[in-house]
Amino acid sequence: MKNENIGRMVASIINNDKDEFSDSFSAEIRDRIASNISDDTLEVSKNLLHPNEEEIEEAKNTPSQYKFRTPSDANKFINAALNSGISKKNISVKGKVVIVSKLTRDMAEIIQLLAKDMVK
Repeated sequence: MKNENIGRMVASIINNDKDEFSDSFSAEIRDRIASNISDDTLEVSKNLLHPNEEEIEEAKNTPSQYKFRTPSDANKFINAALNSGISKKNISVKGKVVIVSKLTRDMAEIIQLLAKDMVK
């Protein structure tokens, strides 16, 4: 397609045909835009189907520990954390202390905000 449109543009310049040049130029621009959109769509689809491995590896390896006022507050925090998507195996409880481990950076920020008002 590219070569056809470019060839038609060159031929129209030689033949001094302004309308043919305009049509060929428009077709070339449409083809390039369509190709770029198709490439971008393919890249987005690949990222959705196969998330970036680096993002998965950025898990926070050091556990976060939160000490609450009461065991009841600790249980409320745990329920909120579970509802936000944290796996039960990543949470351990010892009385008023909750330890959360193996979180992505984004999830760690969410948990910190969640616990902020409830901890001592």
